[in-house]
Amino acid sequence: MKVRVYPALVAALMLSLTLPMWAKRLTAEIDLDKPARLGTVQLAPGHYQLVADEQTGVVRVLRNGRTVAEVKGEWFKMDRKPSYTETLMTQDTIQEIHFAGRLQGIRFTGGQTAESTTGSTLGR
Repeated sequence: MKVRVYPALVAALMLSLTLPMWAKRLTAEIDLDKPARLGTVQLAPGHYQLVADEQTGVVRVLRNGRTVAEVKGEWFKMDRKPSYTETLMTQDTIQEIHFAGRLQGIRFTGGQTAESTTGSTLGR
């Protein structure tokens, strides 16, 4: 009996360690020609990759392969699947990201908590 319990325990442990890898990450790229705000973070002009975690709603903002900020967003359901990934902006604020072929998008509000690794103005 002990022989059967041990492999099952090992299998359960290995399965629990791999669960975070199953979380889907959705990406979008954006080129800013002027400063813009994402949540409470100010982004400088430049090229960014936005990586959204489907489980947590946290969007990592990368520039030149480095994480410059993390912003919490809120997932919402859309009426139709967009044919391409798009970023919706109002004036200088990124409001939403719609991902190609997905019925859910992510929305940002100014009150969301953001963490920056380089200060309040990012991308310098």
